[in-house]
Amino acid sequence: MGGGGYGPYLRKKYLRLFPTYALMVLVYYLVGNGYSVNSFTQDSVLIRPIGIILNILGLHGFSPIWINAVVPGGWYVGIIWIYTCLAPLLFRIIRTTSSAVKCVFAGLLFRIAFHVICNHLLLDAIISEWADMFIINQFVFLALGQLLYFFIIKREFRVHMTDHILLAAMLIYVALQKDTLMVWAFVIILIVVLLTVLEDTIFVNKVALWLGKYSYEIYLSHIFVMYYICQIPFLKFENRYITIGVAYIVCAVVTIVFSVILHKLVGIIMNKLKSLSIVK
Repeated sequence: MGGGGYGPYLRKKYLRLFPTYALMVLVYYLVGNGYSVNSFTQDSVLIRPIGIILNILGLHGFSPIWINAVVPGGWYVGIIWIYTCLAPLLFRIIRTTSSAVKCVFAGLLFRIAFHVICNHLLLDAIISEWADMFIINQFVFLALGQLLYFFIIKREFRVHMTDHILLAAMLIYVALQKDTLMVWAFVIILIVVLLTVLEDTIFVNKVALWLGKYSYEIYLSHIFVMYYICQIPFLKFENRYITIGVAYIVCAVVTIVFSVILHKLVGIIMNKLKSLSIVK
């Protein structure tokens, strides 16, 4: 928290996440004429004021209806915000790579227990989809991010023998249960760690760094772009593979351009608000 206290910490983090997100709430509301463009919970949801308010406050992660119905992919922003609120407490406990490994193990146990409970108690489809996106089920992935922090930023690779056993047990469980998301998460962790150890520059280049600057906007806006691009008649070729390929390239280019504009627009708005002493 930098010694500034919990309040200033939350304010700073909120102003990094939600000005852009609030604009995308407006964009998706207008694009869908007041209805959700793409929702994991329902095919079409009328976006009500309560849904907008919960999303702008970062509380939509607690609502089965509004967790993803306003901004497609917004469910993950809700998870990140909940995690951000808990991070100061977590990092008081997790101070070493060894403790980060144990946190990943605890996160996997949360995921397993939550799945068992939901499979027995949750029969409603909307509630089930919400449970899959809820932070208890997704925390293990955030815990893996914490582990990467110690590997990449702290450069601490040494762990206890107990932690090796825990990692092996997790890998065996994930392999046997065929938890695809967890499998890919561990694969990505392994690749990133290897690149870090070898100091490979494959991902450290000007293009990657430039795209990384706009990655948040790209994540939030790609569904909006796809919603329009995929309806353009000139992208309808006889060969569907050509159609998919051209559409993908057009969507990628337009998404990046839109994201750069959105990033700069939010920057201008925030600087204006700062000059008026509305935000600090």
